[in-house]
Amino acid sequence: MVGILSFCASLGNALGWLLPTLCYIVGGSMMISAIWGFYGRATLQNGLVTRGFAPEILFLGSGTLLSFPQFLNVLNRSFGFSTTASLTQGQDGGVAAYSFDAAAFNQAVSQGPTSLMKAMIDVFDPYFISYGGLIAFLAVKRQIDRAQGRNDSSTGMNVTALIGSILMMNIEKVSQIGTWAIQGH
Repeated sequence: MVGILSFCASLGNALGWLLPTLCYIVGGSMMISAIWGFYGRATLQNGLVTRGFAPEILFLGSGTLLSFPQFLNVLNRSFGFSTTASLTQGQDGGVAAYSFDAAAFNQAVSQGPTSLMKAMIDVFDPYFISYGGLIAFLAVKRQIDRAQGRNDSSTGMNVTALIGSILMMNIEKVSQIGTWAIQGH
């Protein structure tokens, strides 16, 4: 059990490194493509990047991905959640590794199912937050690709993925709502 929990904490920390990397690489390439599209449109060139509203969509998409933490924070606040996202490192220049206390976990087992669920969510919290951010990134990227005509996903599916990612990032609050409903309040 300890190995699985350590693996999930490590996976959450790895996703915490992967997401900013993807945001900056994809956002930067979209910004370069948008500039190329504006230049091509100004010099009357033909091509995929100059068609329709492609440069504008690429420009807005790059702005969304390059300011991804603010985008996620606005979505979280819109849904009434208080989780904040950041692509920066800690004060000492490193990302804080996440660990858990086995004694507190064992104590939660003896306190009943509600405390056990909360203890499990606390252990998996870095994974849920990082994975939710990654799903939000993929939903935004799919919507931008849809607007450019590169995939056939529906807007409803992309918005559903975005809402699901916000719920995933705030799994502790969502689980408290579920516990509140079960207890009959």
